[in-house]
Parts: sequence; structure tokens; C-alpha cells
Amino acid sequence: MTEQLVRSAPPLGDQDAVCDFLCGSGAAGVAFREAYPDVPITFVDSSTERLREVRRRVSTKQAEGSPVWRRVREDGDKAALSSTSTTSSSSPMQMQISFEEGAPVHLHEYAFEYDSPTAIPHAPFDLIIAQLALHVIVGHEHETEGGSEGAVPRYLTVMRYLWRHLKPGGHLLIADHVGCLPCGQQMALLAEGGMFEDVDVAWREGAFFVIGGRKSVSGGATPTWHTAHGIDMNELDKDKLS
Repeated sequence: MTEQLVRSAPPLGDQDAVCDFLCGSGAAGVAFREAYPDVPITFVDSSTERLREVRRRVSTKQAEGSPVWRRVREDGDKAALSSTSTTSSSSPMQMQISFEEGAPVHLHEYAFEYDSPTAIPHAPFDLIIAQLALHVIVGHEHETEGGSEGAVPRYLTVMRYLWRHLKPGGHLLIADHVGCLPCGQQMALLAEGGMFEDVDVAWREGAFFVIGGRKSVSGGATPTWHTAHGIDMNELDKDKLS
């Protein structure tokens, strides 16, 4: 699925920026950096341990000798990313890794919360990728409680939130499975109220799929869909996204 996700991306250049949203072990973001080494990538996840896995992936790639992974400097909270670290801090962990060639990557500890959404670091982006992320945020318990309809407002909230973090004309790509909501319904939610244009499925095999859409070029218009999950996502501080 990761390979199909990378192939589904629009053309990217060194003026673009990518976010691997709730990156997990970083498989998707690392694959994107190999395909687009000149594009800066921000990895965000709520788990420091997951971010350690991203760092280990980078170290493994470096050991393989590829020029695009030759690390030259790490800036930020190195102690928190140590595999032996037992330190805890009230401040989210963050790090930048620079390389001999290509753009840096950023690692940020970040948790999405429905009741108090905050801006993703380094936003806005030209591309946000979410591999096996949305169904985790939504939670299978909401499908169990209300059928597929129980998951709909939560999906809308997350999609609207990610829409806010894209530049006009930016793309959102979702690689996931139908555990909480069928692929077709997720595509319909992306298109609801004009939130995303050119919504399509790029790949599907069994329960797994890659879908995506493009934020309208005007970008400033507010989609006309209802407030999801009781949260007015229109009130997100735009100043935090610059």
C-alpha cells in the first residue's frame, strides 16, 4: 500500500512540503523522502516511541549508504528520542535531521484531540499523507456504537481539520482500510460541501485503498458542511498555520 500511496502523489518540487500525519513507524514518509529527497517532510505522531522508530528507519537507511540519507546534523530533543530514555517533559518532543543532500526531515510529537485541536507544526502543506491513521483516530468503538453513521462526524472532523492545514491546491491522500467506514463513504465525505475537488480512488485491493482529493485553488472559501462532532473547525487560528 505504501508504494501505491507514493505513486498516487501529485508532482512535487523543492518548494513543496509534505506531512506524514500520525506517521506511526514512518514507512510512508520515508518512502516519500526516497522518491522526493528535495522535499521537506514533517513526521507527526502522538507517540515518542513511534518517532524513535522513524529515527531508527532513517539510521538504517543511512547505514545502507544511500547519498540522500547521509545525515550531517540533528537538532532538537535528542534525549527524548534515545531508545534508553526515561525522561518525560511537558513540552512536545521535536527534532530536525539534516542531510548532505536534499531537504531535512522534521519529527514532532503531536496528538490530535477532538475537543481542542491545535495546528500541526510547519503547516500549511502541499501534501498531507495519512496511512493507516484515520481509522485509528476515529476508533472502531464509534462504528460499534452507531453503525457506520457513528463514525461519520468523526471522519468529517478530521478531514476538515486536515483541509485547514493544506495550501490552496494542496492534496490529501488517505491510505487505509474499510474497518470503520466504507471507501465510497469516505470519498463522499471528502467531497462534501466542496471541501475537496477531484476526489478519486487511486488504488484498491480487498479492504485496503488509497483515496485523495485536492483543496480548491481559491482555498479561502469555507466548505458548507455542518459542524462535525460539535466542534467548529472554522475557528482554528489561521495564524498558527503560517
